[in-house]
Amino acid sequence: MLASWTPSTSVASAVFAVMFLFSALAIFYSAPSALSQRSPSWQWSNLRNSIRSRAVLKMEDDFRSGLNRWMGPSGWAQDWSYDQAGFLRPGKLGFLQQSMSLVNYRLEFMGQIERKSLGWAFRAKDDQNYYVAKLMIARPGPLPMVDLVHYPVTAGKEGQKIRVSLPFSVRNDTLYQVEMNIRGDQFRATVNGHVVDSWSDHRLQAGGVGFVNSKGEASRVRWIRVSDRDDLLGPVLFLPECRCELSAVGRTKRFDLHDFSPSRY
Repeated sequence: MLASWTPSTSVASAVFAVMFLFSALAIFYSAPSALSQRSPSWQWSNLRNSIRSRAVLKMEDDFRSGLNRWMGPSGWAQDWSYDQAGFLRPGKLGFLQQSMSLVNYRLEFMGQIERKSLGWAFRAKDDQNYYVAKLMIARPGPLPMVDLVHYPVTAGKEGQKIRVSLPFSVRNDTLYQVEMNIRGDQFRATVNGHVVDSWSDHRLQAGGVGFVNSKGEASRVRWIRVSDRDDLLGPVLFLPECRCELSAVGRTKRFDLHDFSPSRY
């Protein structure tokens, strides 16, 4: 009976959280005596900082507050606009400012093809060096054929383009929920829950995300989300409902892991 039992996601997450917290405490208590003689508030402050530094960091934008969080080459915003439903219509090239120093992360967004393609950039070092991925209409019609196309841009020049057909049928009004996982030199693109392609490329080691359209292309985007430190430990430390009570240096401190959410600092 026990052999067939598997823990739920919430139980597993709580176990990982408790393991990390006790590991962090072990580090503090194993420190040199001079260090351990610091005040309890100092130790708790450093424990808090350690946990906060590993919590998942999320950047989100639904574009309702304008484009002040975005950047691009000179004049980039001139061809960016909104439609009546509040969707963003990206122009040639623009980047989410806060993401530009990231290395490993997950990019998610929801968008729609208006004309020819829906394109995004990732690992963008600057406006001359970045990776591009696009959902491109390969065969137009009421039930169009759509391909995922990805390629590098280095020193302003486009590299070899790889094309993979979507493994599911779409319509002209299909909304696409895209997820890009970026880890080291490994990339994986998922569209509407289907893994479309995985590949590797070592040319760009870090950089942010954005949207890109070539001449004659048009798309619209509803929202974007970028998650950093999105490994096994990061989400555990971001659990809003996990509460722990620990005792240190003769004091008991109760805290909620929600307190470590980056949005609160």
